[in-house]
Amino acid sequence: MLGDTAVKFYKNGEGCYTCILKACEEFYNYRLPQDICDMTAGFGNGFGVSGMCSAVVTSIMFLSYYFKNDEAKMKCARIFFLDTIHEKFGTTCCGRLQKCCKKAIYECGEALEKTINKYG
Repeated sequence: MLGDTAVKFYKNGEGCYTCILKACEEFYNYRLPQDICDMTAGFGNGFGVSGMCSAVVTSIMFLSYYFKNDEAKMKCARIFFLDTIHEKFGTTCCGRLQKCCKKAIYECGEALEKTINKYG
């Protein structure tokens, strides 16, 4: 599933901010412009201040790109995704998720797949 694919990239040394996007490319056979991946370079460690988890942010980026032609659907998908993550962890804060980064990446991937299956 998407979560397993994301963890594969994480285990290969990708940052949490890119493993979600690379997993989406592989899992959905989707080619993202390189500029999109490059723009995530500063997202690591919750933007360097233990802010919002980068895997959560890049998941929302992918949802935005995936549903770019349907703003209403994208908003519903974003809310569903964030609710799913909050149900799992009670937070989207990197500082509180760092002890379980691999699990957070896995769950973001799974929540993203579930969201796309529901709204896509």
